Amino acid sequence: ASDVVSPEVEIEIPTEGYIHFNTQVGTRGALITDMKRDFAVTAFNYDVDWNTAVATAQPVVLHNQQIKWSDPIHIYDVDNATTGNQLKTWEDGKKYTFFAHYPTTLSLSSSTTYGTPYITYSLPTDVANMVDVMTASVFDTDNSLSNTVGLTFKHRLTALGVQIRNLNRDTSIELDKLNITFTENTLKYNQATISLDESIAMTRTGSSVSQGPYSIILSEPVIISAMETVSLENALIFIPQEGTGNSDYLQGNITYSYSSIESDEDPKAFNVGRDMKAGRKYYLQMTFSAGAITIAIIESGEWTDKDVDIEFE
Repeated sequence: ASDVVSPEVEIEIPTEGYIHFNTQVGTRGALITDMKRDFAVTAFNYDVDWNTAVATAQPVVLHNQQIKWSDPIHIYDVDNATTGNQLKTWEDGKKYTFFAHYPTTLSLSSSTTYGTPYITYSLPTDVANMVDVMTASVFDTDNSLSNTVGLTFKHRLTALGVQIRNLNRDTSIELDKLNITFTENTLKYNQATISLDESIAMTRTGSSVSQGPYSIILSEPVIISAMETVSLENALIFIPQEGTGNSDYLQGNITYSYSSIESDEDPKAFNVGRDMKAGRKYYLQMTFSAGAITIAIIESGEWTDKDVDIEFE
């Protein structure tokens, strides 16, 4: 599917001549309409086209401006708590490029920065404080067709779930608990500079970080029959890990307990080297086979998050 998707919902524009926004959420294919969250917009206008203007363009229209979601008409307006809505008028003869990001609390490049804005992001050490990161962009538009700017937000982080495979032919597994810990110095990248133009790759950096433990809370034991695969849909999000050669991009320990096979609660170390892409969903796959346990990272497609952000309890 194309990375550029037009909004699906036609809506009435309440104020002629002013810039409004509507949104949808997707990765590179599946879409979810009506984000229903506040976000921030940075906007430029110029006389030529973005590829020509980018080297010297500065955000003279909007910079890191919080946009409030307005229910129920799904129109987003520039909002100022002191003076009320400060709507921006389209300037005739100008082309506009818009960049948006979520959440609004991210650290954005300054208003004096030339060209495409960027955010800086660091993984929190506390998993419970993690939120999604999404960006959207629209290039070289004007108000000739509509006052509304349609934004399609795309995930910039990686989603990770857990998958259990029982390849024992005659024995079921009863999984009682599962705890995953990403130990210090084992995430190759825990910081990133993320361009708001999603076609530009993020620049990743790394340093010591302790992220976890990541506990999958089982309300009741999970029964995994012989030759069966079970996916646990709890999702962790983090900066996608990339590397070269035999580097290990994801490391840590798994503590688990199960019955029906010889129980072992000693930590199981994992050490996985593979590239992970932004906006994709992966599974940390544990395979039980003849008393041995192996761990790998597998890709399962695009990450679609119907609640926009992921909350951990």
